[in-house]
Amino acid sequence: MGVVPFDTMKIQFLAIGDAFKIKFWDMDNIYLLTTTAAEGGLLAAPCIRFDKEGILLAVSTSENGIKILANADGVRLLCCIENQAVDTSRVAPATIEKGPIISTFGASCSTAGTST
Repeated sequence: MGVVPFDTMKIQFLAIGDAFKIKFWDMDNIYLLTTTAAEGGLLAAPCIRFDKEGILLAVSTSENGIKILANADGVRLLCCIENQAVDTSRVAPATIEKGPIISTFGASCSTAGTST
């Protein structure tokens, strides 16, 4: 038995980082809702944290980085932010991230829970 990192979203969903995946449950149901490997690169028990609105989920990676998973509202928010002009003179070159860092909550390796 060990410690499993988890977080809840507005007392609606429970997310757990376990076995190189993120697992999601509806808090009103005992069955697993879905899982995702977030396109790989996760730790065995990644640290996870929802934002206040519950539309973004930050997940630690094996390369000492983070991935941001987003639901539909979160993707719209991130696209709006991405489309705004960025003053690169105020950002250190080492902090500019290249490549995709977002994916949806249910992306890849999804499995639906069953009900009886």
